Amino acid sequence: MTSYGNKRKIEDKEKLPPLPDYEPTAFLRCHSSENDPNDNLSKVWRSAFEPSLQNPGESSYILASCGSKIVNLIDCRTGKVMKRYNDPDSNESFYTLAWSTLPIQGKTSKCNILAVAGEGCRVKLLYPTQLVMYSTLTYHKKYISCLLFHSTKPNYLFSGSRDGWIVLWDIGIPDITLQTKNNNSPLLRFSLPDINSDALNLAYSSAQNILIAACENGCIGWKLDDINKQTKKRNKIISQTDYIFVKSDVKQTIDGLIMLTDDIIASKQVGTGLIQLWSIKENINSKKSKSSQTIKPLLELEYTLTTVDYLNFGYTPGMLCVGDDVGNIYLYNLKNYLKKNKSQESLFAPSQIIQWPEISVDGKSDIDSDAVPVLDKQKIVVNCVSVSSNQEYIVYGTDTNLLCIWKRC
Repeated sequence: MTSYGNKRKIEDKEKLPPLPDYEPTAFLRCHSSENDPNDNLSKVWRSAFEPSLQNPGESSYILASCGSKIVNLIDCRTGKVMKRYNDPDSNESFYTLAWSTLPIQGKTSKCNILAVAGEGCRVKLLYPTQLVMYSTLTYHKKYISCLLFHSTKPNYLFSGSRDGWIVLWDIGIPDITLQTKNNNSPLLRFSLPDINSDALNLAYSSAQNILIAACENGCIGWKLDDINKQTKKRNKIISQTDYIFVKSDVKQTIDGLIMLTDDIIASKQVGTGLIQLWSIKENINSKKSKSSQTIKPLLELEYTLTTVDYLNFGYTPGMLCVGDDVGNIYLYNLKNYLKKNKSQESLFAPSQIIQWPEISVDGKSDIDSDAVPVLDKQKIVVNCVSVSSNQEYIVYGTDTNLLCIWKRC
């Protein structure tokens, strides 16, 4: 990325516009396969708000979360687990999930489906109304670390795996009985340059028609010029990358990646203490070279200096969130800056940092062993953050089996 050897002067740092205050409303320990309230070892890896069927582009108040063998649907207004899927595979541990809204054949209405995957190496498709698995997608030989639905083709699903492949699937369109007729074979397979690399996050730019992968050894991309032609022959292999955004002789793990607009993307490299916002369009012209590569950022945001990886972004238009390794959440108000689309020289401090609260029940400091055991703040790693579309709720999952719901004051 950019050079991090030169420290900025303190006067070069500015603060982003403020955001409203949030207060905690519920702390749930709901990812133990045995439903054990004392289980503080299961990790909550990912979460995402369900899309609203009534208002496209917005979210509902229902949140899906995954960790261990469990997928939960939680109503953030009540803090209650509405539905729970417990996978029968004893070797399963879910690392990732993604929502999509699909039309129903023969009807004018639509339905949401939830894709989940992880250690079991298969993508599992769930209907949220019953939270039952109705289909599986099998190809990967190692664990699946990320899922992403195509933004304009909602039945197209990308999956990234430790086996060195990113696979594009057509999951089909359900009929009136909510059954699909997809043949469950890959449409495309994208080969990662280093077979030992793991695609940690995926992003797709509809404006540039580019698929981008954040990996353990950099950040790369593929141009999807005519996906209909590319997928005409099923299981086609794309062996060469079109763009190398981040590459060097030293390992550079990009563990955070998320689209903010059709062209602007946010990325986070482990150990730098920075989040970078950059234009895909401005960075693709000279990225076909195989030599060392960096990106040209539009904006750099101050973040904590940590070597802990797999700390994923949460985003709703204008507001970026990410956790750290001591239970804090960093909030960035980007509403004004995304419109400018020009480089800013200053380093911008977070709008707000939500610190890990002192939990108490019935006047007791910290929750007792019947609910949430006393936790050492220094050991609370926030793996994922989700924000409702109206910014009313922020929810984050930890590696101590906690799902934490905060509401705007």
